[in-house]
Amino acid sequence: MSAEYSPQLEPAQKADWFGGFLEGAGSIGYYYRPSDNRAYPQIQYKSQDIDPLLFLQNVFGGSISILERSNNWGTNGQLAHDILVAISSYAPSKKHFSTLAATWNDYTIEEKIAVIQKIRELDTPFPHKDEYVPLVRNKQFLAGLFDARAALTIAGKLRLSCPNQPLLEALQELYKDQGLTPEVVD
Repeated sequence: MSAEYSPQLEPAQKADWFGGFLEGAGSIGYYYRPSDNRAYPQIQYKSQDIDPLLFLQNVFGGSISILERSNNWGTNGQLAHDILVAISSYAPSKKHFSTLAATWNDYTIEEKIAVIQKIRELDTPFPHKDEYVPLVRNKQFLAGLFDARAALTIAGKLRLSCPNQPLLEALQELYKDQGLTPEVVD
């Protein structure tokens, strides 16, 4: 089952929240589909829980696929492009995607295919924790990150698990006395 809806907000109106969300979870890619000679950006987020997917769809648009093992929210084309341009200041680990999105529509299809190939060969490390310090002070960025990766433990502690170690180090540094227990996971 799949459904598509129009967004209630433009991506720029929630760029800081979405940047935090994508720093915590989700995937971004650029793809080429030879059947219709189309190259496009795509953003996806998978979850067993349908609520965050419905939120993403209601706020940003895109589509939800209900699958046997996991549910998926996704968007591609112009909406994905607009989101990537909007989050450029709020998602340091996705900066190469945001930078590319800014000029994506100026490329020919041949140039897009070449760029997609180069992106697949990149091994981009996470940015230094200092790039995250101003972001983890932003309440909307934190809300997006926590919506993507946080849980409340039985003991009442906020647990945040995320593969982005520099981001977690910035959080630890600023919030260590407030009960936040970030944890690196693969």
